[in-house]
Amino acid sequence: MSNPRISKNELLKMLREDEEFRYAVAGLIGVEDIKSSLDRLIQSVNRLSQSQEKLTHEVDRLAELHAKLEERVDKLAEKVDRLAELHAKLEERVDKLA
Repeated sequence: MSNPRISKNELLKMLREDEEFRYAVAGLIGVEDIKSSLDRLIQSVNRLSQSQEKLTHEVDRLAELHAKLEERVDKLAEKVDRLAELHAKLEERVDKLA
């Protein structure tokens, strides 16, 4: 009985020339499953990328709003300080009148 071994070159030739054989080998090694998984992975990465972009825009918007709020708080603090000064002066005047 002879051992029907196929050389690498013969195997590569069969893969190139025999479409049915090529698809049979692809099926055996799970190429379609891998391709399908890769397609799903690419779709997931694309969705994540879009979500990340939206989140980045939202964070930028929130940072702008935060900066505006800080400005308003600073202005309010200045007004409170000014009111405290005026209140202290008013108390002094009331004390002098008493």
